[in-house]
Amino acid sequence: MTDETIIEGMVSPDQDRIADLTKHSMSGHWLFRFTYVRWGTAGLILFGSLFLRYVVGIADIDTAVLIPVAVVIALYNTVIYYLVRDYRDTRRSAAAREYLQTIQFISIVLDYVALTVTIWVMGGARSIFLPFYLFHLILSCITLSRFGAWFSAGLAYFFLAILVLGEWLGFITARAGFGALLPVHHLTAEYVILVMAVYGVLFGLSAALLIRLAAVLQEAEIELRVARVELQRTSNMRKDFLYIALHNLQSPLGVLSMFLDNMSSGRLGQLPEQVALKVNRARERLQNMNQFLQDLQVLSGLESGDLNAETEAADLAQIATDLVEMYSDEAEAKNQTLTIQVHEGIPPVQGINRLLHEAVRNYITNAIKYTPEGGRIAVKVRQRQNLVVVEVSDTGIGIALEDQKKLFGEFVRITGKDPATKKIAGTGLGLSIVRRVVESFGGSVGVRSRPREGSTFYIILPAAECRD
Repeated sequence: MTDETIIEGMVSPDQDRIADLTKHSMSGHWLFRFTYVRWGTAGLILFGSLFLRYVVGIADIDTAVLIPVAVVIALYNTVIYYLVRDYRDTRRSAAAREYLQTIQFISIVLDYVALTVTIWVMGGARSIFLPFYLFHLILSCITLSRFGAWFSAGLAYFFLAILVLGEWLGFITARAGFGALLPVHHLTAEYVILVMAVYGVLFGLSAALLIRLAAVLQEAEIELRVARVELQRTSNMRKDFLYIALHNLQSPLGVLSMFLDNMSSGRLGQLPEQVALKVNRARERLQNMNQFLQDLQVLSGLESGDLNAETEAADLAQIATDLVEMYSDEAEAKNQTLTIQVHEGIPPVQGINRLLHEAVRNYITNAIKYTPEGGRIAVKVRQRQNLVVVEVSDTGIGIALEDQKKLFGEFVRITGKDPATKKIAGTGLGLSIVRRVVESFGGSVGVRSRPREGSTFYIILPAAECRD
C-alpha cells in the first residue's frame, strides 16, 4: 500500500496526517540504504589503516584497535541490514514505526561509540578527525524526525565531551597517534573550553538549520503528494465522465443515424426536395458527431489500462497499404492521386494494430481533407537504421511554422487564412490521438510543411527486435 493510496482514501487530505506519513515513510528505506554506507565506512577503516601502516609506513596507526572496530561496525551493521531489509517499503502500522525508530536510535548510539573509539585512537581530543561528528550529525538530520535530529546532536556533543573532558581530567588515556594536532601534554583548559564551545555552537546551529531545511523539503513533498492525489482524482473523474458520456450518447445517435438514413433513402416515403436537403445536412452533422465520439473512444482507450500488456508485432507497411486501398475511392472522388511506396524488408514494430491503424488513418484522411481537388497524396513506408518511418505527403494548403508547434495538441484545429478550410469538419482530436498512440509505443511524430507548398506528416517507431 502506497502513501498515495492512504491519502486518496481520506475524505479531505489532512496536512498533519500526510506529514506523519511522509516523516515515517522513508525511515526503513534510509536505514537500509545507510547500511551500505556503514559497510563502506568499516571497509575504509580496515583497509585504510592497513594501507597507511604497511604501505605508507605510518607506525602511529594503531591497527590493533582499528581493525576490531571495523569488524564490530561490520557485524552490527549486518544485524541492522537483516532487521530492516523487509521494511524498505513504507509500513503504516504504529508498531512498525516504533520498531524502525528503535533501530534508528540504537544504530545512532552504536555509530557514535564506534566513531568516538576511532577518533580516540587517531589523536583523541587533539584529532583532526573531530569534524566527523558533524558529518554523522548531518546524515542524522536528513534521515530522522525533528526529535531524532536533536537527539543525534545531543549525543554527538555528549560523546565529544566524554572524549575531550575525559582526556583532560585523566579518565581517558591520551594517545599521540596519527591525526593528533598537539602533543599529549599540550591539552590545556583553554583548548578544552574552546573545543567544547566551538563544537557546541557548531552542532546546535547545524542541527537547527538542517532540521529547518528538512522541514521545508518535507512541506514541499507534502504539497506534491497532495497535488498528485488531486490530479489522479480529477483524472479518474474525467475518465468516468468520458465513459458514461460515450455510453449514453452512442445508442441514441445510432438510432438517429439509422432513422435519417431511412429517410434519405426513401424507405419512409419520398421527401420533398427542401426536406431531403435538410435531412442530408443533418446526416452530415451527425457523421461529424459520430467521428467525434469515435475519437473520444480512442482517447479513453489510451488512458485506461497498461497498453504494453496488449502489444504485439504490428506490420506498419500492411496497415498503410490497407488504408490507402480503403480511402482510394474517397481520394478519387476529389480527383486526387493517392499512392503508396513501401520499401522492401520493412520489419514489424511493437504496438497494437487497431491503434496504429487509427494513427495512420488520421494522417491519410487529413491529407485528403486538406488537399484541394486534383492534388497528390503520397504514402511512404521505409526503414531508417533501426526505425520504421511512415510519411504521408500532400500538395495541400501547408501549415505556417508558428502553427506547427500546436498541431498535436488536443482540440487544436489549424484552418489558416483560406476560407475553404474553415468549412472542413473536424474534431481537433485526430493528431493528438496520433501523437499519444505513437508515443505510447516508444515512437515520435512530426511534420514538415510550408504554406501553399504542402505538408509531410511522419510517424517514427522502433523496430520490434530493437525495442527493450
